[in-house]
Parts: sequence; structure tokens; C-alpha cells
Amino acid sequence: MEGTRVCIAFLVFVATLSGTVTAVPTDRTGSTNHLGAASPAPYDEQVGVVASVAVDRTPADLGAVRVTLTFEFGRDLGRLRISTHGEPTVVDRSGIVQGYGEETLYRWDGETPDPSITVEIPTNETNEQFGGLDFVETADWALFEYFATARYYSTETQSWHEMYESGDRFRTRTSFAPDFAVGDTIAFAGAYEHYNASVGGRTVTLIVPNDADLAADPERITGSITHAMRALDVGGDTGDVHAFAAPEPIRGGGLHPGGSDIWASRGSTVDGPGNTWVHEYVHVQQGYTTTPETSWFTEASADYYASLLAYRRGATDFSSFHSSVSLDQDADAVLAESHEEGVGYTKGARVLAALDAEIRERSDDRYSLADVFYLMNSQPERVDYETFRSYVQLVGGAELGSWLDEYVLTSAVPTVPREPALFTTPAPTTLDSDDDGLTDAEEHAARTDPFSNDSDEDGLTDEREVEGLGTDPTAADTDGDGLTDDEELAGRSDPTLVDTDDDGLSDRSEARVGSDPTAADTDGDGLTDETEAHESDTDPTAVDTDDDGLSDGTEFDGATDPQEADTDGDGLDDGAEVNQHGTDPTAVDTDGDGLDDGTEVNQHGTDPTAVDTDGDGVDDPTELDEGTDPVVAETATQTRATDTSTADDSGASTPGFGVAGALVALVACLVVFGRGGR
Repeated sequence: MEGTRVCIAFLVFVATLSGTVTAVPTDRTGSTNHLGAASPAPYDEQVGVVASVAVDRTPADLGAVRVTLTFEFGRDLGRLRISTHGEPTVVDRSGIVQGYGEETLYRWDGETPDPSITVEIPTNETNEQFGGLDFVETADWALFEYFATARYYSTETQSWHEMYESGDRFRTRTSFAPDFAVGDTIAFAGAYEHYNASVGGRTVTLIVPNDADLAADPERITGSITHAMRALDVGGDTGDVHAFAAPEPIRGGGLHPGGSDIWASRGSTVDGPGNTWVHEYVHVQQGYTTTPETSWFTEASADYYASLLAYRRGATDFSSFHSSVSLDQDADAVLAESHEEGVGYTKGARVLAALDAEIRERSDDRYSLADVFYLMNSQPERVDYETFRSYVQLVGGAELGSWLDEYVLTSAVPTVPREPALFTTPAPTTLDSDDDGLTDAEEHAARTDPFSNDSDEDGLTDEREVEGLGTDPTAADTDGDGLTDDEELAGRSDPTLVDTDDDGLSDRSEARVGSDPTAADTDGDGLTDETEAHESDTDPTAVDTDDDGLSDGTEFDGATDPQEADTDGDGLDDGAEVNQHGTDPTAVDTDGDGLDDGTEVNQHGTDPTAVDTDGDGVDDPTELDEGTDPVVAETATQTRATDTSTADDSGASTPGFGVAGALVALVACLVVFGRGGR
């Protein structure tokens, strides 16, 4: 019995020395994201630009106002250009640098988020043509032009977008002091009263400063303007109008500086043919641009229609109207060669009055000068004389071209007919000049070209756009996404929506990458097309971009790289690691035994998730080093040549008997035990 105890104790001692063979620790690379340690910054899902405009007086610096513009960007910003009025002084700016060319031009530096610029703009402006002040700031009030605007280039629509334009690409927020009355480009600061009048969904607001003693009743002023809004249908501005009464010391007359804003001096009347308020409103309706040979039309049409509409409204009689448009002043001027604006008020108005009568008479009262005006407004390019002449011929006949040449290209003077019927309001007609299914009146309401069945040349008829699709028949690309309406219909996207499937990727971008603009996730991999295009940089038309057996959505939401078939570079594709081997696709050596997962699977046939594949007590690298088979447990009993040491957890060798020593000890123990039993 004593011998048995000795033998057992001896075996325990031997086992302690020999130990169980374990894996030698190695440097292990933990599970890391192949895409990098830093998480991507949140992506701005918006498009477009938001401009915040703040305007205030500078009490310490009479004669200037301070304007601050701050911009917030969406993802499609390419370039930003800023322009201001007058001779501004830059007070402060961040991310805004001097532009190219004029001193009033600025641009974004291309780097700074939420850039801003603050400028002081002079308020006092003198009119060189008429003399006197157009704008002024006094101690008590200021009527000034605060104009500051910007435009940006969209990388998605590949076009420029302007502040104050319709649509959501460029949104504008304004901030003013409570005592400000503000239009698009004009503002009044000080005590005032305002009067509103509406017609056809549009409103005219008359701002009357307390210091302005009006020569006409405010209601009659707004009434004359709303009459012009209703009567003058020439395809111009359809927005609300801000009309400012200008107190002294501002000069007499009026001004339209831009947008839908006008001012007229406090002494302007509404009786008689010379209604300054209506004259300036006609300027609001002039959306065209001219060349030097047609520049006379601008003041000529404003003066002619101010007189014509006064006659039609009953504010003057025919004789007074006829006299106002038959002036002999500047009669010998050649309109196409004259660069003096005054000629437009005199001979220019006379030529237009005679031309209007000629058009109505030659077209059997189907057309008038207003149709020429309308066509000019529909022209995106500058209207030169040849273009203007072609419009006159279109509505009045080819023979009218030579008539026009005589009175525009020479010093000849036309006679204005004395027939009131040629200047009364034309009777409504059902005329459809282009035979597109829309009457000319309907085309005017839709702002389309009554002489073209496809005004915007997008491949869709005006009638189909107006009555069927709800698209804009005057814009080839209704939603401004860079695809024409016809292209969108061919591609099954909605021509009225920038992003039909609301996936954050514009229809144009989807057409460019080949994804489906009607499906937020074209390939059904769990990632929206926008995420694939802008965040994961994967193919929105392929479920598995890197073809590794894992979908892009699975990889992007997990830790693997959807663009790399083998994220950890261990020789096994990510899909094989996850679906077949159960290994970590982000770790080169899943079990930490010193062998790459790919080496274990592809070369040795060992289990990459187990340190000791065959469970024989010897780790796989050791068996490979010593020539034993790491997948067959029996080979662990083979005698090793010289090594009788074991490795502890730190990798240090420890003296021991090894397996052979243990066998010898066992035999000796049995011998001793046998003797002791005798």
C-alpha cells in the first residue's frame, strides 16, 4: 500500500513536470474594421443652399446699411458666387474671398462650412440721367437698396441656381428690424403705413412713409396697379409687388431697381395718361434682355402701356391718350442707333402705339403688341433686332417687317391712328395659334409659347404637360434635376420630383450610376442607392459588390469592407469565413494559435477556430513544427527526439521528462509496486 502511494505521488510529480503541451502565445491582431478606425462623418442628406440675409441700419454711420449673408450647404454644392449692390465695404467675412473681376463679386473658398460675409452698402444714390436722389438715408428714415444676392452651381443638376428663384434648391431667409418694410431689393426703415390690394392671387403692397404726403389716394394707387396686373398679360413676373412712396428729398418720377419692387415720388398721380406707378409696374413685367438696337423698347413699352391702360381704365379720354403717344419730340431719331433712354419715352412710345394698331388691324384683332411683348419675355437669350422683327412678323404677317424697318432703322415717323377701336381691350378668343390643344389664352396663363406646340422643346407637347402630366411646359426640366421631362418619362421617374424614390439620390444621379430611380434600394441589398453611391462607395445595382458571398448591406452594417472580398487579408473571402468556417472575417488569426485562418484551411486542413484541432493536448503550430499531424490525435504519442521541455503560458521552456520520461517512470513505478506487494 505504501508503494502504491509512492507510485501515485511520483506520477503526479512527473505529470507536473511534463505538463500538457499548449500553444505558444503569439502577437494577436484583434478584430478591427478594415475601413479604418475613424467612423465616417454623418452625411448631409439635403441638397441645395440656404441663405440667411440680415439687414440693419448703422446709426453711427449715416449713409450706409449693413447686410450679412450666411450660407448653409447641401451635398451638391459645387461653387458659390456672391454679388452686392453699389460700392460695398467688407466688414467681416469667413470662408468668402474676393471673386474674379468686379469688386462687388465674391466667392466661397471651397473649404469653410457655413461661410458668411458682412458688408456695408451706401444708401445715398444719385440718378445721373434725371438728377436728384434715387435713394437716401436721413436721421429719421431711410429708403434704400439692400441688394445682395448669390448663386450656386449644383453638381447634381449641373446648372446654376439663384437666390429668390422658385423651387427648393436655393432657399432664402431674411431678418430685419421691426420697423422695416422690405421688398425684394428695396427696404424702408422708419415710420410708415401700408395698404394691400389683391387680384388673381397676387398682392400689391403700398408702403407710405409718414413723411410722404401723397398726391393721390392710396386706394386709387393700388387700384391702378391691380388693374395693370389683370390687363397686361405678357408672360412677365407673377409675384407680389411692393410699391414704395418716396418722400422728399428723393427726386420726382419713379424707379424699378429690380425684382418686384418699385417706387414713385409722393407727387405721382393716377389721373391722366402719365401714371408713374403703372409705368414702373410695366418694368416689373419686362423679363427679357435687349441688345443696343432694341434697348429703346424698354422705356417705350413702359410709357405706352402706362398711357394705354389709363385709357382702358377710364382714367383719361382717348384724345389725351392719343396725344401722349403721338409726340413729335425726338421724331428724327433712329431708334436702333440711339443709346439715349429719353428717345424711348417719346418716339419709341409713338412707334409702339402705331405698331400695336397695325398688328391688330392686320391680324383681324387676333393679336396685338402684347403678343410680341409676350414672345420677348419667353426668349432666354438677348432679344436683338432680328429676333424682335421676327416676332412682329409672326403676329402681324411677313409684310409688317418692312413697315418696322422704316420706323426703327430710319428717322421716319409713323402716324398713330385715331380709331379708338384699335386701342380698346381685345375681345376674348378661342384662338389656338399652334394647334396644340391649348388656346392662346390658356397658353398665356401657362406662360407657354402660343406659336409652338412644345414651348420648352423637351419632346412633350404643351397640352400634355399642362393637362396630363402637371409638368412645367416652359421648362424642359421641370424639377431641375438635370434630366428633361421626356427623359424622366422614358426612365420611369417623376419629372416633377428631383428624387422620385426619395432615397437621397437625385434622378439624374441614378441615371448616371444605372440605379432604378423608382426604387430606393435598386439591388435589394439593404442599403439605399444614396448610401451606396455616397457612403459605402458600393455598386447600387449589385447585391454583393466585391462578390465575396456577403451582401453590401451585411458588410456595411457589420465590420467588413464591402469593397474587399477578403477584409482581413488572411486568404479567405469574407463570405467563406462567415458562412462556412465560422471565423472572424476581420481577424487574420481567429483562434490566435499563430496560424492565419487561410493557412489553416487551405494548407493544413486544421480548424481555424480551435487552437488544438485534434484535441490531443498539443496545439496546431507545435504539431506542425514537430512533424506530427495536427488533425490526428494518435500522432501525439509518437516519441520526440530531443525536446523534453514544456512551454508555460509565457513561452518559457521548463525542464521535464516529456512523454518518454513519463513512460520510463511508469514502468519503474510498476516494478517497485510489484516488489512491494510480495
